[in-house]
Amino acid sequence: MNSLRRAFKRSLNDGFFTFLIFDAINDQLKSYAEIWSFGKQKGFQVYVCTMEADTQTCYKRNIHNRSLKDIEDIKSRFYRTPAHHIQLDATTLLQNASIREVQMEDAEDVTMEDADVVE
Repeated sequence: MNSLRRAFKRSLNDGFFTFLIFDAINDQLKSYAEIWSFGKQKGFQVYVCTMEADTQTCYKRNIHNRSLKDIEDIKSRFYRTPAHHIQLDATTLLQNASIREVQMEDAEDVTMEDADVVE
C-alpha cells in the first residue's frame, strides 16, 4: 500500500496525467484520506467509487489469495464515504449492468443489399 501511495503521489507531482485512478481497498477513511487530500491540493477533482458485492463474490474474484475470513473482516470494518466526497456510481460503466440483452441477426439472413457498403 505504501508503494502504491508513493507511485500515485509521484504521478500527480509529475503532472503528465489529467486523470488518475487509485484502486485499493479503501475500507476506512484513513486508508484514502491522505490520497484524497493530496489530489485536492494538486488541483484534481477527486471522486470516490465504492464497489459493493457480497463476500462470496469478492472471495471468488479476489486475486490476492485473501481468505474468506479476511474479506469478511474487511467488510465488517468498512467505513461509509463521507457526504462531502463526490461519489461515482460505477454500475453504469460495467458491461453486465448496462447491457441487459443483445439481439443479433444470423449472418446468413443478412444480404449485401441489407448491408451498408463504404468504399
